[in-house]
Amino acid sequence: MLTVPVRPRTIAGMRNAFALVLLLLATSAHATFSILGYDPETGEVGGAVQSRVFAVGNGVLWAEAGVGAVATQAIIDVSYGPQGLELLRKGISPSEAVKRIHANDPDPRPQDWTKQGRQFAIMDARGNHAAYTGPKATEWAGHKGGKFCTAQGNILAGPAVVEEMVKAFENTKGHLSYRLLAALDAAQAAGGDKRGMQSAAILIVKKNGGVWLNNDVVMRLQVDDDPQPLEELRRLVDRAAKQREGVRVATVGLHAWGELAVRDLAAMRTAILENHPVPSIRSIPGSGSGSTRATSRRWRRRARRARSAATPRRSSSTAPASATDT
Repeated sequence: MLTVPVRPRTIAGMRNAFALVLLLLATSAHATFSILGYDPETGEVGGAVQSRVFAVGNGVLWAEAGVGAVATQAIIDVSYGPQGLELLRKGISPSEAVKRIHANDPDPRPQDWTKQGRQFAIMDARGNHAAYTGPKATEWAGHKGGKFCTAQGNILAGPAVVEEMVKAFENTKGHLSYRLLAALDAAQAAGGDKRGMQSAAILIVKKNGGVWLNNDVVMRLQVDDDPQPLEELRRLVDRAAKQREGVRVATVGLHAWGELAVRDLAAMRTAILENHPVPSIRSIPGSGSGSTRATSRRWRRRARRARSAATPRRSSSTAPASATDT
């Protein structure tokens, strides 16, 4: 039988290669930066995340309307998400929930998937929050809390990443989704994930805050594999904003049949035609059958009648003339 001598340096090389494989497996464990945020004006709560792993949204973000949100990452235990929501449902504070979850972690794989490398954050439905970064989370790793937000990450360029996330969230106006996006953009501008970019996700909830009936999900969007995931995520958030506005305009406009209906008629028609699942024009009560053009004429006639009925009539003998009278 042929035997091949194994040189000591070959053995050392094999050991180094094995160590490299272990390192690569460890760093693929949802090393990322994420943020949880709350909007006291709307009551919406949720989070956003970006990472150099495929489909990071698959296990990092968890949220439930009226309960709160959780982000779990680094040497991740995905069960931290549902565990956090369950404790919040029972009225446990975020800080106490963080302590309980980590203390009760049985640490089944201490050699290669230690609980000391976990990183997670919990926020309740009022914006109170707490976070934990284990001492063995891959450097740089840490978290920072702000007003109605908490940012956390690992394998980052440095602490400026989470610091800039908090600043961006606190200083950005508008819908919660855009504040969360601003935080992700700020993180990337500060260096972001040292390995680069690949996937991103956003999740926002509010009781009955979503489209359709009995839907608590305001937004659940994922970019699973893209060289510029934040740009693609922003495109999807913009698309969701148009859908949300379309639903609002259609609902308010169709019930008002006055100035709002007239002013927003074009936007309403565009929104209904472009955005699903807003009912089609033919299915709107009172629209009847026929072409879209005929339906549009009926809308205008009905809106004019409502506006005319709401405008007090003036006597021709007493009303002063104006430049707008005809």
